[in-house]
Amino acid sequence: CQVLSGTKSGATLAGGVCPPSSPYLSPVPAGGGVGGNAGPAPGRVLPGRRGAGRAELNNRKFTMSPRVPPILVLEQRDQQWVPKDKNLVMWQDWESSRRVCQTLLEAKAYTQLVDFDAHLDDIRSDWTNQQLNAEIAQLTSVANGSA
Repeated sequence: CQVLSGTKSGATLAGGVCPPSSPYLSPVPAGGGVGGNAGPAPGRVLPGRRGAGRAELNNRKFTMSPRVPPILVLEQRDQQWVPKDKNLVMWQDWESSRRVCQTLLEAKAYTQLVDFDAHLDDIRSDWTNQQLNAEIAQLTSVANGSA
């Protein structure tokens, strides 16, 4: 998965795919999540930067065929992460993205993900995930009709 961030000036959100059981998704601590209590790392993403934004994959709503994007978009207000007004969040071609995600999940592509810690354990592991990124690029080009 990728940490997704942007500013109110119109950054496009794009990201990776992780299954609900993926080690790349950390559960939100009890009583936490929104409001700046999602653990120490998210709070350091673009700290104090005006217009900072964050997108989180809600692994409880992540299914093979979600009807709506299982993503929560947050913005910083008063040094707290709060949900962004849903009327201001637009998803470009969600149906194509959903089909690509479903294809990757059915193929268990997440088993190919290599994080940097795994790379440090075995230097032969490619933490840049070039093969998986190529597969995602090929699927998205087919979905967009450019393949």
